[in-house]
Amino acid sequence: MSGGMNQQNTAVTASYTLNGGILATPSIGMNLAGFNQHGGTNHVGTISMNNVGTYVVDGGLLVVDQLQIGSSSAFYHSAGGSLAGMKNLFLGGGRWVEQGSGVQLGQLQLASGTSFSRPARAWCNSRTAAVSPGPATAA
Repeated sequence: MSGGMNQQNTAVTASYTLNGGILATPSIGMNLAGFNQHGGTNHVGTISMNNVGTYVVDGGLLVVDQLQIGSSSAFYHSAGGSLAGMKNLFLGGGRWVEQGSGVQLGQLQLASGTSFSRPARAWCNSRTAAVSPGPATAA
């Protein structure tokens, strides 16, 4: 999904909303785009967000192998949504905002030159990451 610029040179974002049903795809790429999941199930191999990509899970189930949060992008997870299957989380200039009770993640990878801050109740080790409520930001 890619947004662009209109004739007035204003950014226009592409968007998709999943309210129910099942979406199954090998990958979702977002560039100046937003994906809102309020319900249903999304089975996806890789989600890749760059240049102001936003994914919001506040309902339903997201089953994803790999999540790549790049340049000025953000992933929001709230208490109404569930996550499963995440093996890899890559932060490269983007951020993860946890608004639910927390989630167990797979391997955390940071891009070269990227810093990572975590909320007080979050913890990380060399193999896995868990994120508790609050923002986790890589800048």
